[in-house]
Amino acid sequence: KPDVDNATLEPSTATIEDGAAYTVKCTNGDTDKYLLCGSDGNLTPAGPITCEADQKKTCDKPAINNAIVEPDTGSIEDGATYTVKCLSFGVEKFLTCGSDGYLTPSSVTCQEMSGAGKLALSTLLMAAVAALLY
Repeated sequence: KPDVDNATLEPSTATIEDGAAYTVKCTNGDTDKYLLCGSDGNLTPAGPITCEADQKKTCDKPAINNAIVEPDTGSIEDGATYTVKCLSFGVEKFLTCGSDGYLTPSSVTCQEMSGAGKLALSTLLMAAVAALLY
């Protein structure tokens, strides 16, 4: 039985009969490959069978108006999550990167802050800066 990295072989037995074949199933989803046992006891094709390692998919950071998106990286790997902090009302939403390289949900929106909300936020920020300076 040959040893193929990043793959499983069927059958899992150490040997196969003349005329039988091993099915090489690559873990990255590539097309199955076959190794046929000849009457001379050698496998065909004779050269090494290879399967590429799984490539982790990534999702690009979305541009969302009226929000802060964290982490502040250009992309994240599958399974990771972007946190979207809407500037109006402090609402948080989450976008998770899937193994297909797409974010779920596919998009989110944040409402624009009203005039009164902008004034309140500006006042709060100025008070915080003033407290830090004095």
